[in-house]
Amino acid sequence: MKRRIELNFSHQFNGTIWKSALSHSEGILLLEVRNGSEKKTTFSAVNLNDGNLLWKDMTFEEDWWVGLEVVQGDVALFSIFTDAANPERKALIAYNIRQKKIMWWNNDLSLSTLGLNCILGVTTQYGQKQIALDLLSGEESAFVPAPPDELLIRRPSQYVEDHPYFITVRTFLSSRFNFQPVVSLEYLEDSSLIFVSAYQRDEHGLSNDLFVISSDGKIVLQENLGRQLKGIGQDTFFIYAGSVIFVRNRGELFSYKIV
Repeated sequence: MKRRIELNFSHQFNGTIWKSALSHSEGILLLEVRNGSEKKTTFSAVNLNDGNLLWKDMTFEEDWWVGLEVVQGDVALFSIFTDAANPERKALIAYNIRQKKIMWWNNDLSLSTLGLNCILGVTTQYGQKQIALDLLSGEESAFVPAPPDELLIRRPSQYVEDHPYFITVRTFLSSRFNFQPVVSLEYLEDSSLIFVSAYQRDEHGLSNDLFVISSDGKIVLQENLGRQLKGIGQDTFFIYAGSVIFVRNRGELFSYKIV
């Protein structure tokens, strides 16, 4: 049976989607959106299971020198840069994404590793000291490594120009679709479909296209993800629970169901 692609949802944001983090257990994608002209950073949460926004354009009191770190279950971690001249000096915020409230705040902690319901970080209070904190309370605890993620999410492999896989895919895209890949591409096979994110040169830099190709070599979907790019991206798409997720033109999130 031939597979096809159907639009699930899309959401437009006022700025550049700078970073994302997925709660595997909840199916909630957090987005960090940065608006350089306004010097403002906002955060949004999307339920990938139904496409609904849990919340949009949330800000902290510090709304520029702040960034998304990781998410586990219902808890997201954000770093605030407390000294712009010293990027190592940070505060860490634990935030409940469903209740939309701060759970705890540590004014001197730089995140190192996310464990199982705990974190490992570095404090400068007594020099460079590493400490473990409970994820829910922020209190000191033992560190327990997190188990490997379940394979609910699939990310593409990246191949550079001189790699044999790059050359093979370039030959195919060039001969079949008159698309001339350069620099790097991302490749993933899923549900008898081939997903390729590739770049070609345009008059102002690079243009990035996502191809979804059937087993008989026909295009199921082609989306331009961005034009006039100065460089390449990484993980320009991923597959979660039977849907392909990607960002178009830096500010619009898309989800297509594989059916």
